[in-house]
Amino acid sequence: MKTNFDKKSVARIFSPGDRVLVLLPLIGSGLQAKFSSPYVIERKLSDTNYVIHTPDHRKKTCVCHINMLKMYVDRDKSVLPPVVTPVATMSVTPYDPSDDGLNDRRSYFSCARLRNSEILSNLEAHLVHLSDSTRSDISRLILNDPILFGDIPTQTDVLCHDIDVEDHPPIKQRAYRVHPTKRAIMQQEATYLVENCFAVPTNSPWSSPSLLVPKSDQTPRFCNDYQKEHHYQT
Repeated sequence: MKTNFDKKSVARIFSPGDRVLVLLPLIGSGLQAKFSSPYVIERKLSDTNYVIHTPDHRKKTCVCHINMLKMYVDRDKSVLPPVVTPVATMSVTPYDPSDDGLNDRRSYFSCARLRNSEILSNLEAHLVHLSDSTRSDISRLILNDPILFGDIPTQTDVLCHDIDVEDHPPIKQRAYRVHPTKRAIMQQEATYLVENCFAVPTNSPWSSPSLLVPKSDQTPRFCNDYQKEHHYQT
C-alpha cells in the first residue's frame, strides 16, 4: 500500500536558515489552518521533522513535520510584472428619460401642466386671429365660467366607474423595478394626484404596479397596470 501511495511522492530536504511557509492553526479557530509566512528553520531533527523559529508566537520555536512546510521563494524584483491590456472598455452613461421616449416633467413643466391662468391673464392676445364677434363670444364664455379653466383639472361627480371583481381574492402585485430617475418622476406624479385630491392613500389588499407612458408631447403619463384585474372584473 505504501508503494502505491508513494508513486508521486517527491523527496524534500530543508537546511537550517531556509525560509519556509508553515501550516499553522488560525488564532481563535483551532479547526482551521493556513500557511503563515515566512519562518526560518533552526535545525533538522530527522528526515521529516524540523525545528522552526516562530518569534511572533508564544512559543518561540516549534517542531513541524515536513508535510506542514513549504519552501518560501522570494519574488525576483528584476522581473517586471506583465502588462495587462484591457480586452474591451465600457463606459457608463447616466439614465436619461428620453431613452424611453419620455421628457422629464420637471424640465417641461409648462407643457405638462395646464397654463390656463397664464393665458387668461392676456386672453385677448391669444384671440387676435379671430373676428371681433367671435373673439367677444369666446371671451364671454370663458369669463362666465372661470372654474372650468383653472390650472388644476376638475373632476365630475355625475358618473363613476364601479369595478366589480365578484368574490375573487385580492391581487397584490409588486412594483416594477425602475431607474431612480424614473422612480422620482413617478413619486412626483403620485404626490401631485394626492395633493389635488385625484387619489387618496389606501391600505387596500389590492395593489397594481405603476408605469410611465409617453404622451403625444413626450411628457410622461402616470398609469397603473391593471392587466391582471381586467381578467376578473365584470
